[in-house]
Amino acid sequence: MRALLPLLSLALLVLSGCAAEGADGDPGEPQPDPPELLHEYTTEHFRVHSDVERCAGDLARWEAFVDFAEGYLGVEAPGSIDLYVWDEDALDSVTWCGDDEVEGCFRGGGLIYGEVPSVEHELVHAITENLANTDRFFVEGLAEAIAEDTAFGMVPLTFPVKRSRDVDYPSAGHFVRWLLESAGPELFLDYMAIADAGREDLETIYGEDVELGFYAEAQATYPPLYEHPAPNLDRDGDIWSSELIFDCSRDDVRGRAEGLVVVREWVVEEPGFYALWTSVGGMLEIRQRFTAPPNQSFLPAGTIVGGPFAAGTYEISIVAPPGTDAGTLQIWLNQASVPTWPESP
Repeated sequence: MRALLPLLSLALLVLSGCAAEGADGDPGEPQPDPPELLHEYTTEHFRVHSDVERCAGDLARWEAFVDFAEGYLGVEAPGSIDLYVWDEDALDSVTWCGDDEVEGCFRGGGLIYGEVPSVEHELVHAITENLANTDRFFVEGLAEAIAEDTAFGMVPLTFPVKRSRDVDYPSAGHFVRWLLESAGPELFLDYMAIADAGREDLETIYGEDVELGFYAEAQATYPPLYEHPAPNLDRDGDIWSSELIFDCSRDDVRGRAEGLVVVREWVVEEPGFYALWTSVGGMLEIRQRFTAPPNQSFLPAGTIVGGPFAAGTYEISIVAPPGTDAGTLQIWLNQASVPTWPESP
């Protein structure tokens, strides 16, 4: 029997796109030859080069995101994408991106360098590489709008901008997301088809009061446009459970430096206090989907932990230490101040 922990308050961390994430090198900058990373994979859209083993779940997630972004925008990636990907905090961003404050960059010609959290942002750049408008405010704003949740920034709308490092990412992303929400992607692509587009072109397409409309009408936050699906937990009354198989060939498994990760989806229909337990010795991560910003918690595994959960859909990632082949996840409704084992159904 594992020790029972007192009720834990779940720390909710605000997640948002890094302000420098996705900043590209200036045109004409010399670029080093790509690195030789230990692992390489080929898929429909990618040649993936990685510092650690990536799994079928990683490749399926990135492939599905490309399909979503292409379908949403009605734009196809101009060619195969060379994705060089590192675990978080493992990218030498000075060498590969020419900037020590970024998590990833798109270098043109389908070439991406980035840490795992930046991949979707950079993929938007690769898909839309041939759009005529190169104003970085709208280029980076589009990547933020498609790949991230967005919220009002602290800086007024400022464009055109020549360099990504000079873009206020929150402001750009939220403005583009509002344009997409209010008028659809077709009009935005009309604007991006103008090589030297400026405010006059924007007002011709969207109306002279477009910026006032943004501040008056835009939601305070927008959730992510895309969430990659994961298998649901099995439910029996007030108990949810799942067997966990840590096999890199499975679509529900992703790879990290600290071990393989199994991903599950948990739907909470009624808010309340819930207890969680997993037999796996690694970290348990919980992220609320379809929210802006998404709530995220990190919980120790191997013991019962408990806390309040709002109604919603959650993505649960269970990290297994190397050598772990299988495990169990169990969640149950628990209103006690100290989490206890559930009664048998």
